[in-house]
Amino acid sequence: MLMRKEWRLNSLTPATGLLVERILAGRGLHDADRIDTFCRASLLDLHDPDLLPDLSIAVELLAETIERRTGVVIHGDYDVDGLTATALLTRFLRRLDVPVEPVIPDRMTDGYGLNGTSVSKVIASGYPLLVTVDCGIASFDEIRELKSKGIRIIITDHHECLAGLPEADAIINPKRPDSRYPFRELAGVGVVLKLIQALCHRLNLGDLWQQGLELAALGTVADVVPLIDENRIIVKHGLERIAGGRQLGLTVMLETLGMSDRPISTQTLGYVVSPRINAAGRLGDAGIALELLLTDDPEQAVRAANRLSELNQDRQRMEREIVAEATNEIEQEFDFAGTDLIIVAGENWHPGVIGIVAARLAEQYCRPVIVLSGEEGVYRG
Repeated sequence: MLMRKEWRLNSLTPATGLLVERILAGRGLHDADRIDTFCRASLLDLHDPDLLPDLSIAVELLAETIERRTGVVIHGDYDVDGLTATALLTRFLRRLDVPVEPVIPDRMTDGYGLNGTSVSKVIASGYPLLVTVDCGIASFDEIRELKSKGIRIIITDHHECLAGLPEADAIINPKRPDSRYPFRELAGVGVVLKLIQALCHRLNLGDLWQQGLELAALGTVADVVPLIDENRIIVKHGLERIAGGRQLGLTVMLETLGMSDRPISTQTLGYVVSPRINAAGRLGDAGIALELLLTDDPEQAVRAANRLSELNQDRQRMEREIVAEATNEIEQEFDFAGTDLIIVAGENWHPGVIGIVAARLAEQYCRPVIVLSGEEGVYRG
């Protein structure tokens, strides 16, 4: 039983006028200065990174680490935002000859964020500094344990702060209740880019931070944050650099897909590149995606890009099979007149793709859908 969509349009001010004025008004842009900034999208319009909370503390900790070459663990996430943020900071610090150990949790065994395995890896590294990217704001117990071992911790995150703040040395998050930063909607990789921008200023490295715009653009588009303000600027300039072939991994991926001579847009990042990188994390092999984003070896990049395409094909096949099974079950058993919530479950449905399946079914039936995967009597979704 497919449902028909009903469109609800934003009321516009002005209600009449040039088409471009109506489009801008629909994006919430009424002020002339904001419209000018939106249309110009200049790097000069980026906000002062020092307005981010605890940024100066983090910069000094990293400057000391860079000077002493003492080493850093960078803990990210298995989605595109987390992987690009991890790769961005890893590449920057390695360029400055700092030993770096990137850590990405396994979606199947570890779940999101810091966990027991992560804590063990950080301690075993022997490095005195941990930087989290796109995670950490809710990892109270793990942060407390690492601090008890004498490890200094910088959290960079963009998720809401729902239960106070962990006991880290620095917490950079534009959504902190005490933040004075004028833009809340940075992706995780955007927060990392701002940290690197400030580090370059502190270390007199000029515009070196701009070499991270490609990865920042990819992570920003993939995380579906609003493409306004700084996000629009990051994506505009990142796309220009990607089109110029300045990021080996992304260049090679586009070449292997036969797209190197086509215009690069947010559609390319969102619907061609991102699903392939996400597929690695969904199927428990996020290291392949990180390898693509970190390598400077063309042959290694080709192998990683091809493997990511294979994983994406596996993901698509699993998704189609589960959607078909779930649809059949819903059509046979669901009482559309009796409830607005659909719950469907299957044995051994891959947990890495059931979120996508739920989204597909929710779009198909125009109501909330919960999809559960069962294994040995335990269901999760």
